[in-house]
This record gives sequence, structure tokens and C-alpha cells, in this order.
Amino acid sequence: MMILSISLIPVMIKIIHQKITSIKLERKYKAGAYYQITKTPYTLVERDTGKYGEYLTYQCLKKFEAIGGKFLFNLYLPKGEGQTTEVDILLIGPKGLFVLESKNYSGWIFGEEKQKYWRQIFPRGKGRSHTEYFYNPMRQNQTHIKSLKALLDPVIPIYSIIVFSDRCELKSVPMDSDEEFIVQRGELASLITALWDQSDSRAFHEDEINHLYVQLYPYTQVSAEVKEKHLTDVQHRG
Repeated sequence: MMILSISLIPVMIKIIHQKITSIKLERKYKAGAYYQITKTPYTLVERDTGKYGEYLTYQCLKKFEAIGGKFLFNLYLPKGEGQTTEVDILLIGPKGLFVLESKNYSGWIFGEEKQKYWRQIFPRGKGRSHTEYFYNPMRQNQTHIKSLKALLDPVIPIYSIIVFSDRCELKSVPMDSDEEFIVQRGELASLITALWDQSDSRAFHEDEINHLYVQLYPYTQVSAEVKEKHLTDVQHRG
């Protein structure tokens, strides 16, 4: 029995270490804006590919909070006819609004600006592959931005950013424009830093950023019925 107990010591140490690490991660998570707004438990975020991608994107950009940025997540904005459009991540900064559509995908990504659906291809070797289709994320963000402009001053600088996981490979996607960008998560902070620094002029001062935050925050706190209807509408859209 003594030999068995001694042999279990490394296993117990590993379990304790994993528990301590888990506690630290959850504590860090709860201190951040993503949890403060979504109230989603860390255990659920870990198991949900989409939510985990949003959280990782926030982690990449968290440093912008220190220089005047504020984040909102999962905004259900009205788009007419009783329907809503969901903004994954909104960064409100001195230089404008950054609307981020998070795609935490793997595989190869193919798409064109005018196509309704893009392709996610999973190579399986020997010339075989499996293809999944997803709605054009550029169109998604264009709808998000249209809804934002209907609520806010339409001349506000707004940047559309599609964020793909570093696990995928962007095989063929549209080129960036002045206000629309498609990047992988590892490139995101550099992109926003460049946009943040490209002009000396400020779109918003601190009180204006706070006003926008307060104005848009209620759209992150909608009822379960609104979320369920949104999901149903998206499914019916095909």
C-alpha cells in the first residue's frame, strides 16, 4: 500500500497543479470585460467554439482598454421588420468604432465579396476533402454597421473587421479596403494599432466614448426570447 501511495504522488501533484491553473484562469476571466458583460461561465466558454473565439479575440485586444477603448459583446441590434442582427465584438475607441465578426474556424477558407456563402474546406488526404458553407461574413458585418448607423450618427468612422482563427488558412478571400479588413487573430492587434495610429484626429473624446458605451450597452442585455427569435430568424435565412 505504501508503494502504491508513493506512486500516486506525481498524479496528485499534476491534478493539484491543473486545479490551481484552472482557478487562476477563471479568476482572470471573471476580471475581464467579456465576463462582466456576457456573464457566461468560463466552463461554458471553453466548450463553445464561437464564444471561446470571441474571448480569445478580446484577450488579443485587451490592451486597448488602457488607452481609452471600451468593449461590448453580443449586441442584438434592430434591423427592421422585428428582426435583429448580432454584433460579436464592438470596440469603441478615440478613432472610431471597430466592428468585429469572429470566425473561430479551422480548415481552408475560400470566399468572394459578392458571394452569398463562403466555403470552409477540410482536406482529408489522397485528394479528398469535406466542404462546409457559411454566410458571407462581409455581408454580416455590413448589416451590423448599417444597424449601428441607424442608431448613431451615420458619419461616425466605423471599421469592419472579420477575424478568423489562426487554426485556419485563408486560401482566397477579398483584399482589404480602407474600412473593411479580413485578418487572422494573430494579426489583429497590429491591424487595430495601425488604424488607431493612422490619424492624429480624434473621432471621440472620453465622455463621448462613455456616452456611446452607455447608449449601446442595453443591446447586450436582451432577453432570452430576443436571442431565441434571432437564432430562429438566422436559421430560416438559410
